[in-house]
Amino acid sequence: MDKLISTEKNVNAKIVAESNGDDLAELMGYDKWPREVSLAFDRALGVVSVKYLQDLENRTFDFASVVDDFRALEAEYMTIVRDNEESVRQVRRIVTEKLLQMTSNLDEPFETSQMFWHELQRLGFYRIEREINNTWLFAEICREHGQTDVGLSVIDPVIAKVEQLHARPGITQWASEYYEQELGYLRKLRVRLETERGEQKDT
Repeated sequence: MDKLISTEKNVNAKIVAESNGDDLAELMGYDKWPREVSLAFDRALGVVSVKYLQDLENRTFDFASVVDDFRALEAEYMTIVRDNEESVRQVRRIVTEKLLQMTSNLDEPFETSQMFWHELQRLGFYRIEREINNTWLFAEICREHGQTDVGLSVIDPVIAKVEQLHARPGITQWASEYYEQELGYLRKLRVRLETERGEQKDT
């Protein structure tokens, strides 16, 4: 997997094409915040990410510094939105998603990725798009680290869930196309996990 591919790779092209910042905020779960706060939070997340991604070749930092910077941002915005419990929880979710993504971008040990994955599961996903994207990401991390059984155990329930959503009567064409697209990504990764698990057993 290209380490610089965002977990947002699967966001429907319509959202990307028409987004003025508000659509992304809705997707990420901070659209109910004051606009200036949501925009500032999004910019701050980007600044911290770029700070480390632009230093990938030299790697003059350790991952603890990455965690510290994101946790500092988390603490700052948890204070800003402290009057709403769900908003506080959403800050924690988004920062944890970013940390999971950074473990992949920075080739951290599997156990580090798994720690943030478990944290995300405890926090719960804000909406199905977030669950799909982050499950795909963690399952791909599992594949890269040879943890195919773990990858299959997390991707199979989400495939079943999306299949059920796709099969609901009366869903819109847009939703049907979205779920079909996501199922394509998920199933393709599942085949790779299954294939590589078989290869591991043969060696």
